[in-house]
Amino acid sequence: MRITGGEQPIEMPSRPSKPINLTAAAEPVPWAEACKTIGVAGPSELVALDVRGLTHADNGRLNDGSRETVYVVVAGFGVLRCDDAAMECTAGDVIFVPRGCPHRFERLDGEIKIWTISPVGGP
Repeated sequence: MRITGGEQPIEMPSRPSKPINLTAAAEPVPWAEACKTIGVAGPSELVALDVRGLTHADNGRLNDGSRETVYVVVAGFGVLRCDDAAMECTAGDVIFVPRGCPHRFERLDGEIKIWTISPVGGP
C-alpha cells in the first residue's frame, strides 16, 4: 500500500500490522490522488461482510483481532487502542485495523456512533 502524505509518498507494507487512519492519510492530498494511492486490499476476491453499528463502541470491550475491521466514525470522539499505540478518532474518520491486532475503544465522549465492517467467511 502506498500513502502519499505531504511532499513524499510513504510506502507501506501490503499487510499493515497496526491500525491506519485512512481519513488522515487522505486529508493532505487531492481526493483524486487519494483514490489512486490509499487503500487496503486483501487476498480474497469474494468475502461476505458483517456491517453493524457499535453501541457506545461496545463499552471498551476488547476485540480479539481475529479478523480485519474497518471502523467508520459517524459522530463523536474516542481513542482506539491497539497494544501500546493509541489513535484518536472523530466523526468522519475511517480506520482500518489489520487482523492480528487486538484492540478496543476508550475515552469515549458518550455520543460516539461507529459503523464496524468486517469480513465473515471467504470464497
